[in-house]
Amino acid sequence: RIAEPLEPAGGFGEQGLYIPKFTAQQDPSLISYFGMIGEDNRQKLADTFLRPTRWSDYCELISPSQCEDADSVATRAPMDRTEAGRFFVSGLYTGYFQKTDRNDCERNPSTCTGHVADYPCTLQSPVENQVYHLGLALEGDIDNKRFGYDLSELPEIWHAANATKSNVLLYWTKPTLLSQEYAGTDAEFTKVAFPAPSQACLDARRSLDIERCILYKTESFGTAEAVCDEPPFQLQKATSTSLYKLLLDGVPEAIQSPAYAVLKEYTLPEMELSRFLEDLKHYDDPRRAVCDWVHDNMETLKRFIPPTYPRVQKDMDQTVLMYTSLSLGALSATLVLWTAWKVWLNRKENVIRFAQFEFLALVLVGSLLTAIGAIIGSLPRSDGICMAEIWFIYLGYSLALVPQIVKVAAINRLMSAARRYQRLRLNLKN
Repeated sequence: RIAEPLEPAGGFGEQGLYIPKFTAQQDPSLISYFGMIGEDNRQKLADTFLRPTRWSDYCELISPSQCEDADSVATRAPMDRTEAGRFFVSGLYTGYFQKTDRNDCERNPSTCTGHVADYPCTLQSPVENQVYHLGLALEGDIDNKRFGYDLSELPEIWHAANATKSNVLLYWTKPTLLSQEYAGTDAEFTKVAFPAPSQACLDARRSLDIERCILYKTESFGTAEAVCDEPPFQLQKATSTSLYKLLLDGVPEAIQSPAYAVLKEYTLPEMELSRFLEDLKHYDDPRRAVCDWVHDNMETLKRFIPPTYPRVQKDMDQTVLMYTSLSLGALSATLVLWTAWKVWLNRKENVIRFAQFEFLALVLVGSLLTAIGAIIGSLPRSDGICMAEIWFIYLGYSLALVPQIVKVAAINRLMSAARRYQRLRLNLKN
């Protein structure tokens, strides 16, 4: 798995059919499907929404000079196949909307249609269903094919409509870079209202949630219950699983970056997202836009910093502590060695024999190891130093304390035997 489960990003988005603001101002009836349904509105739609023209088609079919001479639409002919298929190229081709035979209601009074630009058939869209069941005289006959333009072509069609002030009906999503680019202008996205969404409608629409490209045209129409508008949807964020591995996996908690926690907790309000996308059009580098936005909204971002952050890593001056620890460790080791020497000299004395020379030796060895561990602990930190310190101290305490526990247990056995008037002989094994 390369991505973690999607999480709310803050705010909501919406999809639907949009017209430019100037189109809505010219004919306010077009902001609702009520102004489009029925045969009475067929000619209006056909005359309003003309077909967008590719650059090559304009030069070959419409330009008097076949674009050998510059005009108000194209400054030259396309140079390659990529340019030939474009609907708009800034400074070179403004785009062109033409009235084709499909728009001619005089010659085709019962079949003339206006044009609608829809998503490609690889993406889900209710446009075909709405057009068919609501009786809208619209078609998306791109290159004599069914509904659907590439996602790279839809923005070009909107740019061309703005450049030529031509009416256009286009299916899109807000908020996006394209919608925010035209926010506040006469070409801003104005949504066309359709029947209010309901659960019954959404359930009926799920039958269309398969790839439309493999369906026959009538199959993609669905049922009349699925003609409702698109409900708002919650914007979501995706996080790569590699981010966790990079920032947290195997990293000590004390030096972990808070970036992962901030990204998981952060949500961007819808208005802030719209404002950011609107500002983004003034930047050539998106990274620079993000950096400037973070600088301007630092106080907002600070609310998402986890507790205990920011952390400051300091190199503590441990000179005094180091020498103190080293001195005490050396003093302890010296005292243990002096005591061991005195025990060895007096090993045949009764006091040493009664205390058991072997027992005293184990306790002294354990104490010496513990003192050595203290000396090692005062040295500069490294993996080897840390491991050696733990081993010496643990082993030292084991040798110093375990014999005492064993001796106490032996004394308890001796006292218990005395209460029972039994003779008990203790040896080194006991």
